[in-house]
Amino acid sequence: MILLRLRDPSLDLYSFNLSVKWLLMSVTAQLLSEGQQSEYKIIYDADSYTMSHVMRNPLSAVRHYLDFGQKASAIRVVEIHFINSSSVVKKLISLVKPFMNKHIMKMLHFHTSSDAFFKSLPKDQTPSDYGGTAPSLDVLTAENTKRVEEMREALLAHNQQKVDESKRIGKKKKSKVEEDFKKLEID
Repeated sequence: MILLRLRDPSLDLYSFNLSVKWLLMSVTAQLLSEGQQSEYKIIYDADSYTMSHVMRNPLSAVRHYLDFGQKASAIRVVEIHFINSSSVVKKLISLVKPFMNKHIMKMLHFHTSSDAFFKSLPKDQTPSDYGGTAPSLDVLTAENTKRVEEMREALLAHNQQKVDESKRIGKKKKSKVEEDFKKLEID
């Protein structure tokens, strides 16, 4: 399970790009240290997420994040849950829906409270912040930060790996959304 939430809801500190970068470094560190797991559930806690946060998400970065998750992610995500979800989350999803394939749409689950979601999990897998017996999110975050810091050199080496697009066979494919935007006529 991968649980994501805003540690500090201050807009001055919020950066979608840095959040995604931290997520990818954390997942890569976990893969390098523990190996591949059979499946992952991603939980987004939207408790303090506001419309102002949504407006600070660069649409192109969100699209790249979704493309990566759907086409290139090294983990097998089987469920995506939004807990403490509100109309803000639904507006965000409606904005990015054109970039999501049907398979991902079927994985999405929305819960208005965290209690509804965590009732189905064993107590020992539920962080104490949500009524379980597992360590608190602060403790889990500190452990994750330590793991990422210890794997700094491996992560930097991993980040240096690049694709040489000049060797790709065939033309670069464009998404349907890109094609539709090119055909868009504005009066």
